Amino acid sequence: MTGSLSLNNQLISAQCPKCGANLDLENRGAMGTCGYCGAVVPIKYAYEFEDMPKGVHQGYELFWDEQQVGYEPHWTRLQALGNLLWNTTRYPKKFVRGTYDGEALILPESLSRFIPASSISVLPCFFVPKGERPPVDKQVQRLMQHLEWARARYYELFNGQDTFSIAQESPKIYYSPYELTFYRNLQKKEEHHISGKILNILDHNRYSCPYICFTIVQNDADDFPASGGQPFNGGFNTGGGFVLVSSYALNKSQNFQTIVQHNLAHAFGLPHVSAYGYEMEYSPSIMSYNRDHDTKDFKPASKPGIFIPEDRRGLALNRRVFHKLDFNESRDVPPGYRLDPHITTIPRMEIFGQPQGIIVRTNSGESFSSKVSNIVQNVIHPSIDVGISTYDQQSMWHSDRTSTGWVTLEVLFPFPIELTCIRIHTQHSGLYDAAKAARISIMEQKGNYLSLGEIEIVSIDERIAFPLVKTQGLKLELMAGDSGYVVVRGLQFYVEDEEIFCPLIPMK
Repeated sequence: MTGSLSLNNQLISAQCPKCGANLDLENRGAMGTCGYCGAVVPIKYAYEFEDMPKGVHQGYELFWDEQQVGYEPHWTRLQALGNLLWNTTRYPKKFVRGTYDGEALILPESLSRFIPASSISVLPCFFVPKGERPPVDKQVQRLMQHLEWARARYYELFNGQDTFSIAQESPKIYYSPYELTFYRNLQKKEEHHISGKILNILDHNRYSCPYICFTIVQNDADDFPASGGQPFNGGFNTGGGFVLVSSYALNKSQNFQTIVQHNLAHAFGLPHVSAYGYEMEYSPSIMSYNRDHDTKDFKPASKPGIFIPEDRRGLALNRRVFHKLDFNESRDVPPGYRLDPHITTIPRMEIFGQPQGIIVRTNSGESFSSKVSNIVQNVIHPSIDVGISTYDQQSMWHSDRTSTGWVTLEVLFPFPIELTCIRIHTQHSGLYDAAKAARISIMEQKGNYLSLGEIEIVSIDERIAFPLVKTQGLKLELMAGDSGYVVVRGLQFYVEDEEIFCPLIPMK
C-alpha cells in the first residue's frame, strides 16, 4: 500500500460481528459502531494485516492486486463472500480476489442479478440445523394449512379485491452444516445468516428473489429463533422478503396463525402500529400485539385483527405482491378517523453473503446534517411549497456551497448493471437549491470514466435517457443555481421501463 492513500482507501473490513452489516464508513457520522444494531465494529485496514502462520490456508484470505491484505481464519464462507463483494464494489480500480480454505472464492453469478421479480409469492421453507430432526409430513401440512388460512383471511380483509399468492413449488428443505448452537451464538441476528444461505441455495440474490421465504427453523426444544419478518430491501415493492419462525412455534403455539398473519405483513413491508402512534397492546390492527387477536390452533379469535387504513395504504403500495389492491381514502378511511399523513417504512435487511446496496461518494460536502448515502434506496419526498421548509436531513443530501458552480457525486453499484435512464430529484420545499444542469459519466474498466455529455435540467424530477450502457458506476456533476448549493432528494435508475434498486416508497 502506498503512503498517499487515505485511511478510507485502505479499509479492508468494516463488518459488524453481530448482525453482519458491511458498513460504508465514508457515509457515516459515528465511526466504529454499527448503525443497524449498535455493536462495536472492528475496523480493519490493509496496513494492519498480519501474516498468517506459514503454510496455513484456513478461512478467508483477501488480496488486492496480488498483495495479501486480509486474513480471517474464523469467518464463515458467507461472511467471506460478503466481504469479497464489498471490497470488489468499493475498489473498482484494484484487482480484488479472495480464497477460502486455500481455494479460490468465486462470487456466484446469482449475486449480480439486478432486475427485480415482477411478481412475489410466498415460498414455504424448512431450515434444518445439523443434528436437528427434519420436518415430517404432518409439520409440512400444518404449515401449508396455516398459509392458506392467512391467504384467505387477507382476501376477506380486502373485501375480495386481492390477496397474496403461495408459490406453486413444493416446500423447500435445506440442511445446514452448523448446529443450532452456532445460530444461538449469533446474538439474535441469526436471520442475517439464514436468509443469506437460503438466497444462495435458491440461486437468487436480494434483488432478484421472487419469494417471501417463509422459513421454519427446525428446533423442537424451545421457541428459537424468535419470530420475525422483513423485506429483503426494506420499504414497499422493492422485492422479496423473509419470515423466520421456529418449528417449536409451528408445533405448539396456539396462536400460530396470528404469528403468520403478522409476520407476513412485516415481510410485505408493514411496520408495527406503534410507528403511527397507536398502542401495541390495544390496537385492532394485525400489526399490534393485541392478545384479543390470538387464534387457538385452527380456531379464529373472537376479535380477530384487521388492517387499519395505514396498513391497507402500505400494502397497496406493494404491487409485486398485491397486483389488484388499491387504497381509496374516501372508501377505506372511516368517518372521523385521522389518517397519519406519513408512510413509515421498514429498513432493508443486512444479509450475510449478499450485496449491501449502492455506495455514494462526494467531494462536495454534506451540509445541514445530511448524508450523501440518503439519496439512493431511500424515501424520495416531493418538493412542494407549503409555506415552510420541508428539507429532510434523513432522506436528502445538501452540498456545501460550491466555488466552481458544480457539485460531484460518484455512484458505485454493487456489481455491473445495464442502464438506460436515471432520474434526478433536486430542490427542496418547492423553492430552494435545484440543479440547473447535469454532466453524466459512466465507469469503464479499472475505474476510469467516459463522459456521456451535459444536459440542461428543466424539471426538479428530471428523467435523463441515454443508449444502453453496462457499468458499475456513474459520476454525476450537477450545476448549482444562484445559491451555490444543490439539494438532491433522490436518484432512480432504469433499464428501459424497469426500475432497479428501487426507493423504499414507489414513486409515481
